[in-house]
Amino acid sequence: MIFVDIYMPLMDGFKFIEEFEKLDEAIQDKYYMVALTSSRDISDVSRINSYRSFKTVIAKPMKADELLSLINKVTTEYGIQL
Repeated sequence: MIFVDIYMPLMDGFKFIEEFEKLDEAIQDKYYMVALTSSRDISDVSRINSYRSFKTVIAKPMKADELLSLINKVTTEYGIQL
């Protein structure tokens, strides 16, 4: 699981995901990409949803129960035992 802040300094999350999506799909499929954002701008959400690799979006600040719920979802989906 990789958390990508959409508006990071130096390389924002959109540029990161564009580079990530250039990798072979077999590599991409090994990662569960989570977009983190404090933006409520509909164009940002639409842009996030346009990328194949982003599996979900979480608003910042992330709450502990959201993180636990996401971990449970991903471990169940991928058959991972903790």
